[in-house]
Amino acid sequence: MAEERTYRFGKVGNPVIQFFIYLFSSTILYWAFVDPQIGWFSKTYEQPWFVFFFWLILVLAWFAFGGEMWVFHGIQKQPWRGIVSLATMVAVTLLVIWFFCGLWGHFDPTFAWSRENHLGKVAASFYVLIGFVFFNNWYVNWQHYPWTDAGLKQPWVGLAEWLTGWVVTSVFYMFLVYPHFAPWSAAKPLMSFPVTVGWFYAVLEIYLFMFIFDNWPFSACDKRWQQAIFSFFGLFIFGTVLYWINLFLLKAIFLPEAFQKAIGAENVPLYVAQFEVFTSAFVIFWGTSFLEGPWPTKYSPHVNRLIRLILAIVWSIVFFYVYYLWFAGSILHEPAIAGTAWHGNALGFLDWFILINLIWYCCFGQMGMYKTVEKS
Repeated sequence: MAEERTYRFGKVGNPVIQFFIYLFSSTILYWAFVDPQIGWFSKTYEQPWFVFFFWLILVLAWFAFGGEMWVFHGIQKQPWRGIVSLATMVAVTLLVIWFFCGLWGHFDPTFAWSRENHLGKVAASFYVLIGFVFFNNWYVNWQHYPWTDAGLKQPWVGLAEWLTGWVVTSVFYMFLVYPHFAPWSAAKPLMSFPVTVGWFYAVLEIYLFMFIFDNWPFSACDKRWQQAIFSFFGLFIFGTVLYWINLFLLKAIFLPEAFQKAIGAENVPLYVAQFEVFTSAFVIFWGTSFLEGPWPTKYSPHVNRLIRLILAIVWSIVFFYVYYLWFAGSILHEPAIAGTAWHGNALGFLDWFILINLIWYCCFGQMGMYKTVEKS
């Protein structure tokens, strides 16, 4: 008799229960550490918590997707594997933040921990935005190319991708983001900060769509080197198109004219990222909630992807309004935006939601959500 892993609460019940676990956990922990009114340990908002959320997601990607949890292979029993792996990732995250805001910030005020308005921590946070694309490009789009093709195995595959990821991320960061934060930099930014954030988040979103698109269209390439080149340039080509589509929709439909006037026309591109983070939460949640792959799977590949795309769009629009017009202000007690009825910063709470999702999936193996049954 063979054994098979199956849903404990059913194919519908499992993702529904997991969604509310993630939402409830995110909200409780947000109240504890971030909430500007009822925070148990801090009255600060938004930092230093956002820099911690962002970096912990990237550190988790290093261990889980780059290193394939190799460091923790010796620990198989839950919840010990989850506890040890999470504690390790938290420690590494704090070390990286100290490197940026403590060590590097000691010599370069761009990242200084004590910088006014938390600008040093914000500068360190946006290193993660660039890193999300380039570290994860090796893990998902490239499928560990060229390192596995060269015969490398873990942990050397993860280490090689970690080192090259630092190099590429640093180059792009220095050109795109650093000039916006460096108090002494004479370099003129390539584009405004809101445009930089909105555009690069759209590039990131194309990578994240691979969670529900089966790495298509990049996987259509016959050879792995072709897939690598296509995916690298494709992220920027498709990301730029996505940026302009979302910016148009935000200006024409999603954001009221009075709100756009209140925040300033130059800041509207920031809401490309603020809108797409809801899509990010969906594609990661949907891509990790089903044993046989993101639902649906029974139609042709393109029909499956189209249905998932429609679900992602509907989810993003609905929760975008729910968050900004109700949840952020009434539940999370986040401040109003420019004196309007809109509240909060979705890049914080939604990244926290994503982080809880990935911790439960990567560290704890979605413990308790599945059972093993005998299959004849």
